[in-house]
Amino acid sequence: MSGIAGCKDVEIIETTPPIALAHFDSPERAMKFIKSQKKNATIHANKLWASENRSKPERLRCKMVSKLKKFLIELDGFVAKDVHASYKVFRVVVKSDGRMLPVAYFNDTGSVQWLDKTVVSEGVREALESFIAELE
Repeated sequence: MSGIAGCKDVEIIETTPPIALAHFDSPERAMKFIKSQKKNATIHANKLWASENRSKPERLRCKMVSKLKKFLIELDGFVAKDVHASYKVFRVVVKSDGRMLPVAYFNDTGSVQWLDKTVVSEGVREALESFIAELE
């Protein structure tokens, strides 16, 4: 991690496989490093992977956001570039007729709050509800 902008120190946790926790001087620097890992030859050569440290409920909410995006593309026929998933605010927005329409928000209890049911088919809502039930 030497030479990585903003990296203060690294702590190795002895597990199988081992985990390294890098501490950055700001959250922005950490996110910039995570996003740039695809272009980092050292990470590829050592078969490493970087991600931010999220709590279990946040990871579950991210899975739900991803699954809704997948269902909108596969079941409702949206073009991938028109489905915007936010993993910071746990919300999905679609572009339809030149307008950005918020579709769903995932609250901190892990349930979905539908913001516009007219955009999403019943099949997508049922598939997502089934997926959420399997997570529990």
